[in-house]
Amino acid sequence: MAARKAQDFVEGAARANLKTGHELARGLLTGFVELLHRRRYFLVARGQAGGGRRKGLLEEAERTAIVAETLYREQRSGVNEIAQRLHISKVTLYKYLRHRGVVIRSYRKATVAKSTD
Repeated sequence: MAARKAQDFVEGAARANLKTGHELARGLLTGFVELLHRRRYFLVARGQAGGGRRKGLLEEAERTAIVAETLYREQRSGVNEIAQRLHISKVTLYKYLRHRGVVIRSYRKATVAKSTD
């Protein structure tokens, strides 16, 4: 099956006026397609075996999450400022906070009381 896909790829490249007439170029294209096919097969097999992506955070991300939690709990800085200081996006900040089990408070704009004279 991979050989057929490789052949289709090479023929498609020829139709697109790519120079594939040289045997070395044809062999390289066929080899690349075969490698891609084997990589995909390996990734699918790994996922089915339960060896997919590990849960949790990497060591550096875990340290950043701890700092983010500390800054967030101090309530001295908003999420925009915390994310900017840690060089991460707000989405990543919220992901780190959820990972650490932090209850995320809702944002409410301070309202000014109107006087009723």
